[in-house]
Amino acid sequence: MIRGVSRQIIEVKKTQNPYFERALFFVSPSFSDAERAAIEREAQRMLQELGEPTGSARRRRRWYLAVRMAGAAVGGGALASALLLLIL
Repeated sequence: MIRGVSRQIIEVKKTQNPYFERALFFVSPSFSDAERAAIEREAQRMLQELGEPTGSARRRRRWYLAVRMAGAAVGGGALASALLLLIL
């Protein structure tokens, strides 16, 4: 059952964040008379403070290190093979 609720909701469609395409903010009833532009600015400020999810940055860093280590191992193996061919 849906009851009549009078709430002000701000929807931000351009979040400037690759992880989130939209965000919804439910305005507190005590600020429902505030200027809309000020509320929208505050919503944008909060979105910028959020940034990207913490786990994804850590995963990306681990992936980057794993790829670099694999590249170093392949490079070391190639160098060792080349030295063996020169010696033998």
